[in-house]
Formats: sequence, structure tokens, C-alpha cells
Amino acid sequence: NKVQPEYAASKTYKYDVDIDLEDQPLQDWFVEHEDDSNVATSVVRIWAEEGSATARPARKADFLWNGNPLDGDANGPIKTTGVLTMVSDGWVVGTFDPTAGIFTLG
Repeated sequence: NKVQPEYAASKTYKYDVDIDLEDQPLQDWFVEHEDDSNVATSVVRIWAEEGSATARPARKADFLWNGNPLDGDANGPIKTTGVLTMVSDGWVVGTFDPTAGIFTLG
């Protein structure tokens, strides 16, 4: 063949994070782990407009968080940056209850 097909041998999931810090639980977690390395955490991706109020379609995987020191301009909000790197074999499918904060497989 003149044009050789390309096949993916593996896939890496990395998410760069760049977020303004406010007084909210997620931002508080970033501040708590500012100086930590390889913090084990889970990420749940939710389809917010689908499903019911207590069972939204979702995916979950385990990640490591590596953040950078807090930073920001003098006139702007404090920011945090870092990288979430997946350590699971892939996403697992299930549902998420946003009211209870519970992910259920299946």
C-alpha cells in the first residue's frame, strides 16, 4: 500500500487543569494538595442533561493529580494549574447521583 494505515497501540489520558480558585469544594481540594505529588483521585464524567435527577449517565476512572504552586496576576484571581493522569485501564460506565454524590457501576 502506498498509504499505510496507523493503529493506536495504546492511549494516554492526561488533562491539563487551569482554574480560578474560589471558595468551593473542588478548589479547596486543589489548595489542600498544592504541595503534594501523585495524589490518587477519581474523576467522574457526567452527562448532566441526560437521565434522571438521581441517575445520570457517567463514566469513572482513577487518576493521579500533580499540581503546580498557586499563582496569579496581582489584579486577578489566584489560579492553580496541574495535570490529571489516568492510572486506570480505562473508563468504567455507570450512573451518578449528583444529590448524594454516589457513582454506581452499570
